[in-house]
Amino acid sequence: MTRALRIIELLRANEFDIHVATGRRFFSLFSELPVQMLEIKEGDSPEFFLRIDNGVPPFSPRTFELMIEEDLKVLAEASPDIVFGDLRNSLTVSSRLKKIFLSI
Repeated sequence: MTRALRIIELLRANEFDIHVATGRRFFSLFSELPVQMLEIKEGDSPEFFLRIDNGVPPFSPRTFELMIEEDLKVLAEASPDIVFGDLRNSLTVSSRLKKIFLSI
């Protein structure tokens, strides 16, 4: 989240319309910033790391599809010119489908 907060700080000076899509537990980190919050479902961190540790994909194909669907809804709502992503792997697919530049 540190990267996201720094990007927001830099963009705010240029008066961009900023939307942040994250799990509800992170909303408080952005409470004093002029951003519009959008809630997305968070992954199960223990399961994610267990899958990585075992050398298997971090998400089942169905979970990945659901994440892409959720991304597409958020992208449609926010209508961004650019997306700054983190570890949400589905953004590589959803941003391409919407033809939106993704910076990871």
